[in-house]
Amino acid sequence: MKNFQLTREEATVAAEWWASKIDGRHHHDNGDRSSTGVMSMFLADMCMEAPTKEQIEQFKESLISHLLDDENWSLLGFGGLHCDYGPGLFLRDAAEEAGIEELNFPFKTSMYFQDGEILVRDGYMAPPKKIYPAD
Repeated sequence: MKNFQLTREEATVAAEWWASKIDGRHHHDNGDRSSTGVMSMFLADMCMEAPTKEQIEQFKESLISHLLDDENWSLLGFGGLHCDYGPGLFLRDAAEEAGIEELNFPFKTSMYFQDGEILVRDGYMAPPKKIYPAD
């Protein structure tokens, strides 16, 4: 299993990006256009609570700490952070430490760390987009 090691800059970029996604202003999209799917997205949107600035800052600090801890990467087994219908390991832990509800996270969203780049898939069936380094 490859041992990932991020730089502080990469970890900070990642934390900033995820913090922008949990501010309570996004809409959930799981790609399900059935009445049940639309209702679940609507209910998830209704249940979001906007975190405070202090909670967002705590989240970023916690996530950076988790990302820079080499031992944590062996828990993931791959180089990325993911949300399906709730946040994966590092995201969940950082949110819990900051007191941020899991429903604030977007559905079907992933971030990958690959060869010094950070790529994101921002939502259901979204194409990968490079967010780091800037071109």
